[in-house]
Amino acid sequence: MILSWIDNLSTPAGVLFAILLFIIFLLVITLVLKIAIGFVDKAKNKNFGQVFITVLVCTVVVAISSIFGIIGLVIGVIIMFAIISVRHSTGFVTAIGIVVIAFIIYIILAFILGFFLGITISLFSL
Repeated sequence: MILSWIDNLSTPAGVLFAILLFIIFLLVITLVLKIAIGFVDKAKNKNFGQVFITVLVCTVVVAISSIFGIIGLVIGVIIMFAIISVRHSTGFVTAIGIVVIAFIIYIILAFILGFFLGITISLFSL
């Protein structure tokens, strides 16, 4: 039987587990974005704390905007690019490039961790 993750939020342990997973998610995305921002020479605020704040704000913005469907999600992602652009003193197109680099790093990291942990992903199964 597959349970929804929402079912687990009815207990204090489930809430704490969800908060822990969210913090781990933020830390992993912060590390990946920090590495991606490191590729841009003119970017500012490259330290971990500044990137963590950027990730936290972007996560909240995209989560709230996604409530409004696909259009809201697209607007949220555009706002996310603007936030990265302003907080790290890059251009808008450079911010898009940073996110693309971060996504590629994240995928590579996921495959490496999956390999070492013995987790497999079937991308082409229906």
